[in-house]
Amino acid sequence: MLKNYLKIAVRNIFRQKGYSFINIFGLAVALTCTLFILLWVQNELSWDSFQKNISTIYRVEQDQPTSKGIFHVNVTPFPMAKALKEEIPGIKKSTRYGFPGTILMRHEKKIFYEKEARCVDPSFLKMFTFPLIKGNAESALSNPNSIVITENVAKKYFGNSNPIGKTITLNNTYPFMVTGLSS
Repeated sequence: MLKNYLKIAVRNIFRQKGYSFINIFGLAVALTCTLFILLWVQNELSWDSFQKNISTIYRVEQDQPTSKGIFHVNVTPFPMAKALKEEIPGIKKSTRYGFPGTILMRHEKKIFYEKEARCVDPSFLKMFTFPLIKGNAESALSNPNSIVITENVAKKYFGNSNPIGKTITLNNTYPFMVTGLSS
């Protein structure tokens, strides 16, 4: 019986080639779109899921009016973190996260441009679970001139020696002491 159904299906496909092409092509496009949407949803739901307190962490975004309409950005004014914490009692901690662009970093004679630098408040390591290999997450960013670097950056500037307590100069002007090492 199944063999008979398959024969009839194949005969109809070859007899009505145009309709068959449209139906098969449409099915293929629909399945492809469905798979892409499912992958996108999975990616969105897994974003930062390794964070311990993910259910209580929120990102503030902003709609900026322009001459061409509304522009949605995830950038807010720097004073907003402190103001939100002071004015909304439900907020326990707040932090700012900034991308300064490319920075010139120097330690002794090793000088490199770093594109992946980020500026954060001291509360950043208390809100998020980025474990430190060396250093204390509670106090690593307590000093305004402290910096936490990754293992790759530490090897680039300090080789195999312990980077904690050593100084990296930013833009040939600002000395920062390494207080933490992350993976």
